[in-house]
Amino acid sequence: MTSVRVVRVGEDSWQTYRDVRLAMLGDSPRSFGSTLAETSRRSDEDWRAFATSAWLWLAYAGEPASASTSIDGTVGSIGMYPNPELPSGTTYLVGMWVHPEHRGSGVADALVRAVVETASAQGFDRIVLEVADENDRAVRFYERQGFTPTGVTGSIPWDETITETQLELRIR
Repeated sequence: MTSVRVVRVGEDSWQTYRDVRLAMLGDSPRSFGSTLAETSRRSDEDWRAFATSAWLWLAYAGEPASASTSIDGTVGSIGMYPNPELPSGTTYLVGMWVHPEHRGSGVADALVRAVVETASAQGFDRIVLEVADENDRAVRFYERQGFTPTGVTGSIPWDETITETQLELRIR
């Protein structure tokens, strides 16, 4: 298990978050609701605004990471977005990604823990997410974290052939 430090994205780290987001879309293009091409067109102002409108975190491994295994030292990312269209007390877990060379090392656990702790502290009692059905590893990970299916299914907006299942975690 790798020692992991999870840090909230702020005004001083939005550029690193942007670089990680672009890397994650390049690495796992079928796992996210936006595309690399679409996301690459965002302006710096768009990135700054996004970094302050959601809770976003970057993960750093305890040991020094080489340039080939990280983006500016980061090995993962996650976000939490309280969409006003969700029922009261519910927030979204979004943008979960761990660099391929750090998967299975505890980084994902630390990232989800940051979301659960923040959601609880902010008064949320339920976290939901959508996961691509074809991403068996992610589905199994979320189930180990205590997430269960809600019965809601759909598809990724930019490719209806990629089906998703909504999962939830009740935290109160």
